[in-house]
Amino acid sequence: MTNWREIFESMPANSNGLLLLFRALKLSSARTKSQMVDILVDIYSKPDFVSMVYYEMTDYEKDLISYIIRCNQQLLASDLNAIAMKHGYPYKSENARRSCKLADYFPLSSKLYALMADRSMPSEIELELRKLLPIPKAAFLPALPPEDWHREISGRENQFKDFDIMLQCVNINALSSSKQTGNMTKASVQKFLNKTGFIEIVRSAQKKLKSDDDFKGFTDTTITFGIAQLLLTSEVLCMSDNKYMLGSKALEFSEMTTPEKARFLYDSYLASNSINELDRICGVKLRYSYSFKLHSARRKIAECLSAIPVNNWVKFSDISEFLRLFERSIINGSKYIQVLDERFSSFITATWNDFEHLAINISIMEYFAVLGAVDVKIDLAHREYGDMHPEITHVRLTELGAWLFGIQSDYKKSSTHAIEGNLGFIVQPNFDIVVQNKSDRLRHELFFDRFCERASSDFEVTVYKLNFKAMAKALALKIPISEIISYCESFSSVPIPDNVRSALNSWDEQSKRIKIRLACIIESDDIYLLEEVKNYKGMEDLTEGKIATSIILKPNNEMKVKSLIEKNNRFCVIE
Repeated sequence: MTNWREIFESMPANSNGLLLLFRALKLSSARTKSQMVDILVDIYSKPDFVSMVYYEMTDYEKDLISYIIRCNQQLLASDLNAIAMKHGYPYKSENARRSCKLADYFPLSSKLYALMADRSMPSEIELELRKLLPIPKAAFLPALPPEDWHREISGRENQFKDFDIMLQCVNINALSSSKQTGNMTKASVQKFLNKTGFIEIVRSAQKKLKSDDDFKGFTDTTITFGIAQLLLTSEVLCMSDNKYMLGSKALEFSEMTTPEKARFLYDSYLASNSINELDRICGVKLRYSYSFKLHSARRKIAECLSAIPVNNWVKFSDISEFLRLFERSIINGSKYIQVLDERFSSFITATWNDFEHLAINISIMEYFAVLGAVDVKIDLAHREYGDMHPEITHVRLTELGAWLFGIQSDYKKSSTHAIEGNLGFIVQPNFDIVVQNKSDRLRHELFFDRFCERASSDFEVTVYKLNFKAMAKALALKIPISEIISYCESFSSVPIPDNVRSALNSWDEQSKRIKIRLACIIESDDIYLLEEVKNYKGMEDLTEGKIATSIILKPNNEMKVKSLIEKNNRFCVIE
């Protein structure tokens, strides 16, 4: 509870102190300061005091008090000028300064002074006023972007396969990370981009949004970075020994439909403590004493985006301006952030455009747009005495975004999405594995991609070749052929053909017959088979003799021997 007596006793009794409050409340002046304090304490202690004053204010005063609270008391003369102009008040200041005097915008008799005890608003009054203020509703007018060279993140809801492709790349060890930074290497990013086919948006100021291969590395990308961060924070991917690996939620994710994946990643993003959009701000140099994160602001950004008419473009500047006016405290503690002023080589207090505007830009561009909740148009922004950087110019809410934000109860899936339901796959007599486009498609692709060759792949089906080469690769990855048989029995939508089952069982038996142990000897349970291996052309140069059912190898020849045995269509495992 606010100690009103302590506040009033610390104020002078003149027109700049207690008398000012008496005038605002239309009270008769008391004879002594102690009497004035007693009267004010009695009035301010009443539970309905704030509501009583608020409802007696004019519309102009209500707009002013709403602005003072919504902007976190970081006032700009330009905003106050607009409010005064709206109500026809003869304000004094024409200068859009970063700070201003409230006395320029309302008379000394205004009831606003009653809520600004000692020229500042006590927290207790602010909390009560926030309950009384109408909830601001965003309303954005459609605005078509110009048809020029703008880059665009669009149609991600129709290209959710990009997330699946990153899992597939990680699954077959196609994406590696730098030992120095732990980030994806440039070569790995390029492999991923080649598979997806989209043109990356480069965030480096020096690159000026050029081609998809014009970047320094992973952290210089926008879409790829967002996809990886979303998969990491949702535990679909993880990092182990500076490598990207499938995470604990990878299997669960692989069995989801596209809308389920979108919802899962969206919820993970809103709750994430690991994602830090502020570290991605470019174009300015910021300084702050502790790490700010946007996880508490993401829902407010989503609420604002949900006000965009579905499938209509609006200006990003309108979105930023609404948040500035009504959610100025969207990032707690932002008033303590400083920005480098290049003109004087010194740090000054950051304005909205120096910090919050750029942070919201990153959140929408690298996460909400990558998720497919919105489409965005991007241009190259230039700041005075600052670097150039990619910035959103226009935003469009998608059908998927409207569903994710809760303004539509259903999401009508595009024809490019996988059909709902689990079908499994078909094992054909010619040893082809046909995986159809159902919601469990990714799960089966992640399994077979590890050791099988893809014969073909399109929107309808993926076809794998089940042959000796695939089985040998599986054994090298320590996947027993018995596990492959069990997987096919569990998920094949038709019975496994007899010839395929017979071959798999035969391969399983053969896979246990020849082993290379770390002791560098070749073993077999069949003495005649061992004699056959011994007499292979070239084997004499790699061995040093024979002991019973074993062949002794020369040092460091294990892989050569394994390769030689597999060339002769015999399985071999190294133990």
